[in-house]
Amino acid sequence: MTGRERILAALERRAVDRHPYDLAGTDCSGIHVVAYQRLRNFLGLPRKAVECGCLVQLIAKIDDDVKTALAVDAEALYFGSQETNIQYDVPPENIMAMHAEFRKQTCV
Repeated sequence: MTGRERILAALERRAVDRHPYDLAGTDCSGIHVVAYQRLRNFLGLPRKAVECGCLVQLIAKIDDDVKTALAVDAEALYFGSQETNIQYDVPPENIMAMHAEFRKQTCV
């Protein structure tokens, strides 16, 4: 089953091959940028800038290599409209990118 088929079947209460898995399909199922960088490290994936979509909760955008490693079924649709062009190093072992408006308001 594909992720889409699995989610639709579960919503329709039909049998699925495994439970659908959601990581950051919504803010409520998201992961904080610091925890996300640690997850990438745990999975043995290369260090890279973490794109931040929710500036209140600091929710990370999940990269394709993490989705593949964890067999994630759900896909976030809202990150595409976010402008993330600034990188910060907070704390030293983590890198993240922040929305430009956030930088203007808090980092002047």
